[in-house]
Amino acid sequence: MVLATLAMALPATADAATSDANEIVLPQTVLDNPGLKAAVEKALKAAEAKGATDIHIAAAPYAPVGGKPVSATPSGYPSGCGLSVLIYHIGTYIESNNLTSCDLPAEEIQMLSGIAWSRFFGWEELTQDEDGNAGQYNLTLVYDWDCAGSGVHDFQTTTNGYVEMFGEGYQASAYDEEDAVSC
Repeated sequence: MVLATLAMALPATADAATSDANEIVLPQTVLDNPGLKAAVEKALKAAEAKGATDIHIAAAPYAPVGGKPVSATPSGYPSGCGLSVLIYHIGTYIESNNLTSCDLPAEEIQMLSGIAWSRFFGWEELTQDEDGNAGQYNLTLVYDWDCAGSGVHDFQTTTNGYVEMFGEGYQASAYDEEDAVSC
């Protein structure tokens, strides 16, 4: 599996947006990709329906494997695919909602994602999940971690993705964090 070779600490090239109780602003990368925008809006509605608070969103276009990062404009999506990560909390649960969405069915989509918290020595990964599919327009990966009784922490979700379109490989990385969560 290609993702097994991607480190969780891969530098992410993404734009991010934060919400408060009244306003959710989508990152430009999401706005520039109609399929990703629809998937993110659906995920936001689902998270809000579950009572999610303090939602953070980041997104990145898929760039050719080994190539230069691409811009977040429609012409900057050579694969036609985008990756987004949402991190939020519901009660004592930190939830990571990760989406890859493509304009055409991908030959293959894979994602590897983890939730970490900030410690005095840096970020410590608490849990991770991975999934993949073939011949689909999108892939969603949602998982959580219960922080009950652990105090106040900063949490981060990092997601690395891989898509194959027309025999070519593309990769994306995105992360976002939620600070000062009281568990």
